Amino acid sequence: MLFVAGDGIQTLRQRVALNADAAQQAKTIVAQAETLLTEEVIVPLFDATRPILLTTARRLADRVHVLGVAWFLTGQPRFRVRLAKEALAASDFEHWNRTHFLDVAEMAAAVSLAYEWAQPILSAVEKGRIEAAIHLHALKPGLSSLRSKTEWTRRANNWNLVCCGGLVLAALALSKSYAAEAQELLDRAIDAIKLGLASYGTEGGWDEGVSYWEYGTRIAVLALAALEERSPEHMKTLDISGLLASWRFGRAMTTPAGRSVNIGDSELRTRRLPVYGWLVAHGGGAETGQWQNEAPGTPHPFDLLWPGTGAGKRWEAPATEIFNEAGYAALRSGPSGYLAVRAGRNRSNHAHLDLGSFVYENDGAILVADPGRGDYSAPGYFREGERETHPNVGTAVHSTIRFDGRNQSLDAQARFIAYDSVASSARVAVAIDDPAAPCLHFRAFVLEDSCLAVVDRIVPRLGGSCTAFWTMTTAANVECQHDGVHLMSEAGNYELLWDGEGNVSAFSVHGPVASIDHGNDVLMTLERQIPIEGESWILATLSRTDAYSDRRSQSVAEHCRRWLAQVSDPVLT
Repeated sequence: MLFVAGDGIQTLRQRVALNADAAQQAKTIVAQAETLLTEEVIVPLFDATRPILLTTARRLADRVHVLGVAWFLTGQPRFRVRLAKEALAASDFEHWNRTHFLDVAEMAAAVSLAYEWAQPILSAVEKGRIEAAIHLHALKPGLSSLRSKTEWTRRANNWNLVCCGGLVLAALALSKSYAAEAQELLDRAIDAIKLGLASYGTEGGWDEGVSYWEYGTRIAVLALAALEERSPEHMKTLDISGLLASWRFGRAMTTPAGRSVNIGDSELRTRRLPVYGWLVAHGGGAETGQWQNEAPGTPHPFDLLWPGTGAGKRWEAPATEIFNEAGYAALRSGPSGYLAVRAGRNRSNHAHLDLGSFVYENDGAILVADPGRGDYSAPGYFREGERETHPNVGTAVHSTIRFDGRNQSLDAQARFIAYDSVASSARVAVAIDDPAAPCLHFRAFVLEDSCLAVVDRIVPRLGGSCTAFWTMTTAANVECQHDGVHLMSEAGNYELLWDGEGNVSAFSVHGPVASIDHGNDVLMTLERQIPIEGESWILATLSRTDAYSDRRSQSVAEHCRRWLAQVSDPVLT
């Protein structure tokens, strides 16, 4: 039986009997399963704002995982009977919404797994109903898409992993009843998913951001785990080294307060990867297991199926983590100082026009924020040429620089050119190249305890001039006092200094900025316009006033400026 082959169920029950934490989680899962028994079986409901079935598919998957593991834990037939009823109810849906193939993939994954776990108690007629539904709603449209090489088969993003992963599970479920078609589906899905797996690169980062990393990785691992048991010859053809390393990206994009970095269309709400334990078992080791135990979010039933170790030596997250292929950096200083920086490509799926932007958290408070994803149901949100006009996507609401008041272009790219950590400080430098901009732009960050320095080096092309719009978006309360701009938060009072001075008149305050993550009345933007005549430097610091004097803050900024000059000079020459 998938994921509990051999003596897997006995091993699971022994683990629960010997481990207090596992026993508590098992108790929670069984209680959830008991609650599900009192509810109606799954029904097809489109999402409130879009004609898609993703919420229904995910509700079904949650039910399948809870009921299945509850049955493994207790052996109580009622949980398996209800699992079968959920699979039959989903099989009776009129369709699985082929027009949005992610719906098909997630429905296929959930129904195929439920069928696998409930099959011994199903009648021949019930088996036929479920198999026919998987064949009609997943196998046939999946084969059509793979044969015609529809867009998601050729894109290295979450769609590739989710669609291929769901179809792998469907093919394995139908390997006997529709053998020839299932074999073709499996072969084609395996060939297509290689592109998605290659997107992890060598570093394990994911250019769509951490929310879409979790989504794609979750479904991909379920498919890989099933392949390992049922089709090891296919499994051997796949390079999963980048995927196995990708847990570090999940950790890097999680703040000390347990939030996710919501750059691009990612969400502030943490989505906890439920398959960390599988990564542990396939080479992640004890450090991965430690993160499985510490990662924020609600534990998942699969944490019991694939437990991490996490015992013995403890690992601290590095002060500087760079994912150049994906375009993300994470810096840490002190017990709670955290900075995430965006590089990469503006053409990445789910990206905003925000190269050089950053998120800064200290003492649990978000001081520099990203507005996050916009309204997915808004007209044109995912259509090139229109997406850039949506307020959450444009450059103006992100903490970076735009030139002459214009958005960064879709062709803009950025890369990290230097990074390190020394004593209590971490630093990173990024080169931003926008062919539509009048300037080359270098930006460096130094994070030191409760002080953040941001230094920009702007080099006009062909000696021209322009205006730089320096912007910072904040979730703190902005107060313009006699001595400068102050950000008031639950973490304390922070002062924004500009070239070592608190010039209030230089800034304008705009907002509120619309934000699904933060609320529509929380975020404000600080903006300063700077005429650029020849090469120019901009030095800014944001520091907690009870820990950093103006002179000390300026010293951090000057150190950052000297370092940026050192690492950017070779790029210019």
